[in-house]
Amino acid sequence: MHMNVKAPISCLLALIWLLAPRPVFSGSKNLHPAKNAPVKVAVMPFDYVSNLANKDDSKGRMLSDMFTTAAVKSGVFSVVEREQVKKILEEMEFGSLGKTYTAEVQKIGDLVGANFVLTGTVTELDASIRISARLIEVESGKIRAVGDSFSQRNLPSLAAASENIMKKIVAVMYPSKIYTAANQSTPKSSPKPSSSQKQPATGLSFQVNYVYRTAGTGELKTIANGTVLTSGDYYKVIFTPESDSFVYIYQMDSSGQMVRLFPMSEFKGVRINNENPVIKGKTYVLPSSNTSFKLDRQVGPERLYFIASKEPNAAFEDLYREMQEAKQQKNVKQAEEVREKLSIQFKGRGIEEVVTDKAIGVQWEESEDTFFLLGKRLENVCKGCTHVVEFMHQ
Repeated sequence: MHMNVKAPISCLLALIWLLAPRPVFSGSKNLHPAKNAPVKVAVMPFDYVSNLANKDDSKGRMLSDMFTTAAVKSGVFSVVEREQVKKILEEMEFGSLGKTYTAEVQKIGDLVGANFVLTGTVTELDASIRISARLIEVESGKIRAVGDSFSQRNLPSLAAASENIMKKIVAVMYPSKIYTAANQSTPKSSPKPSSSQKQPATGLSFQVNYVYRTAGTGELKTIANGTVLTSGDYYKVIFTPESDSFVYIYQMDSSGQMVRLFPMSEFKGVRINNENPVIKGKTYVLPSSNTSFKLDRQVGPERLYFIASKEPNAAFEDLYREMQEAKQQKNVKQAEEVREKLSIQFKGRGIEEVVTDKAIGVQWEESEDTFFLLGKRLENVCKGCTHVVEFMHQ
């Protein structure tokens, strides 16, 4: 009979975690450390995804080491020792794709005394490598910052991509900090701008909901950061602008494939006319009121990007058209290069999401069902801002 000697250890760890007193967090104070008091982060081994014949699983471990270095260089994070994280992972028998979220991440972070856990995915593509990273808050289990980048296969390019992503994470978490990995100096604090110095709001606000149903049936659920969906689930995007504007919505899967969900002139050969500009007060349902998107079999983290502006965004229009033409010509390298240029457009500041206390009705016309859920608003969307929702597809 085969006996798992690790099981009692895992159970004991779980019991200790449940019974032990919780560290006291101080809400937003935890996110803005005082000088010389960096926030503690645990860097997990990155998941490795590849459809290539010659797979190299070591890239996941190598990238986690590079991110450890980048986190230390940032000056705002202190990093849990790798051996300490490795020991906990081994005792929990942890490490498969899709398990680096919510409760398990909170448990790991709590056991090593971290405020945040950094986890991610390395995706091997035909002509490049896509690196995705997520910073998860241990206290709440929420994804606080995300970053991704494409890289060549050589070490200098991978290291540069890691530092670039860490720079973006620091910029999202600590806008007043200056990432100085190049000279490894301590980040300098910039004086906080007064209210008169802050970037004026554009006045663009939206009611936005990402919703799904398991296999297209049952309860209507909200897609939020960290939500887990499975292949075959059906989903929609529903938004209502509060002023006339131009909206661009994209989705990127774990393989780096990108599709534009809005504007979209047709879906599965049917004309749907979801075009810009969007009209104040009109509710848009993507792909349409009587059809849904369906998750394919490409598993891994997926991201939804929502961008809006008062004027047309020529870069989005031109780059997406160029990428589609490269795909039609089966020019994989050019398509990836254009996709990287397009993804750079998503690197602006995040947008605050506000949950309202007003219930909205959602009609799922395919099955003639009506659901009600709390609405979500994106307020004062600035030029260059991007709202990102990342969910796990497994």
